[in-house]
Amino acid sequence: MSCRQCGECCDPILLRSTKRAIRADRSMASDEFILSHWRRISKDEAFIKRPLLRASHYPGRYYYVCDRFDPTTRRCTAHDARPAICRAFPNNLRVPGRPLHLRTYPQCGYNGL
Repeated sequence: MSCRQCGECCDPILLRSTKRAIRADRSMASDEFILSHWRRISKDEAFIKRPLLRASHYPGRYYYVCDRFDPTTRRCTAHDARPAICRAFPNNLRVPGRPLHLRTYPQCGYNGL
């Protein structure tokens, strides 16, 4: 199993931080990419894009769209310059000793690894 290049992880992007918090911290080299290319959307907009998110929403989860994501091809147009959080997916969501189960990405090729 591997990436199926479906674009689900990019449309919308889920993050546990606001741009204000990112600006205040600035500890990651990729922060500038996020601040420049990501735009926060409402949870209602995110739920329209992916209805499954409604069931897993919780306070402190924020949704973004990236202007470098092509919704037609479902591909990143800045793949080589994408931020660390994008490069880390899905390893940043793994729980040691358990297979990966991405409830909000049921079609993801990484599920079950």
